[in-house]
Amino acid sequence: MTATFFTIFDTGIGIGSYVVGIAAAGLGFSSLYFYSSFIVFSVVILYVLLHGRRAHKQQQEKLKYSS
Repeated sequence: MTATFFTIFDTGIGIGSYVVGIAAAGLGFSSLYFYSSFIVFSVVILYVLLHGRRAHKQQQEKLKYSS
């Protein structure tokens, strides 16, 4: 890891917490958590569609060749 990565990471954490604080003040915490759950579920579905099948297929091929 490089210093550039950690600088960008820390900047994202700082700016993100500020933006979420503003959103929480405007929406309220219950609405903020509700809308944030859509982002989390969308990313999980996207991950499964893009990487989950490939990992499962690679695991099946390993099992096939090891038997």
